[in-house]
Amino acid sequence: MSLKIKLFLFASLLQLTSLAQQKINLDNMYQSSIEKYHAKQYKQANTILDFILESDSSYFKAHLGKIDVLIGERKYKSALLYANKALELKPNNTDIICKRALVLFKLRQYKEAKEEYGKILDKDPKSVKALYGWAHIENRMKNHEQAIQILSKAKKIESKNLHVLYELGYAYFNTNEDLKAIKQFDKILKMNPKYQAESIYTMRGACKNAMENPIGAILDYREALKLNPTNSSLYNNIAMIYAYQGKNEKAIKYLNASIQLNNKHGLVFYNRGLSHYNLKHYELAYHDFEKACQLGCKKREEALGYYNRLKKKLKK
Repeated sequence: MSLKIKLFLFASLLQLTSLAQQKINLDNMYQSSIEKYHAKQYKQANTILDFILESDSSYFKAHLGKIDVLIGERKYKSALLYANKALELKPNNTDIICKRALVLFKLRQYKEAKEEYGKILDKDPKSVKALYGWAHIENRMKNHEQAIQILSKAKKIESKNLHVLYELGYAYFNTNEDLKAIKQFDKILKMNPKYQAESIYTMRGACKNAMENPIGAILDYREALKLNPTNSSLYNNIAMIYAYQGKNEKAIKYLNASIQLNNKHGLVFYNRGLSHYNLKHYELAYHDFEKACQLGCKKREEALGYYNRLKKKLKK
């Protein structure tokens, strides 16, 4: 072997080694960007991804990462531009089409988003990502029956997909199919107790309450409160169970907590006014009904009726 050939091979080997090292470095940087993204440190993640793309514009995963970060930052128009750029690199990539559909959904371009998922399903009717994405849109458009049909297909393909199970549970919850919803939520909590836990406990609690299982409902609402002690609606939900049972003192305790967290919710004042009224705390009830009328709520007419009645009784 001539010296010229040896030098050429050596140079080629050095180049390959350098490229391999660069690939490793970019992979490590990309992994770091994912960690920043999951920590919601979007600016840091974005800086890393920009550096990767400046080093190698064909590094495809970085394009995916940029879309995720921009969605996280709610910069949906910019995310759409990046999705379009990524599709130019890989026109038939399912991940990119799904992300583009998600961005269109965020922009409330529902028809266009469903068309994107439809493109995937035309080629692969068993694409769980596309089925899930389509159903997610139907759920948010309150087409829950349609969502159930789509998600049932997805569940047959991937019976342990957490996203599918959650979305299906959500659809059953909104169609008042409480037992079916509970089954989905139970399965999720068994597989991953942390997945969408606050939301799951809240919906499961509501289902149990509707099925006349107040103890189970309260336990679930309390689990949700452990995860988010500042959720004023959960205190109100527990209070309503106690009020229905005639335990007005306990109801007031939870309604006080709800109002401390959010004093702009007229319905909670109405609920507390009703509990005070039932306990014959007429002065306190009067002020709560007055506040409910001022703030407005779906029970405003009832609140106004109680307010006028107490106004006469208390000679205000």
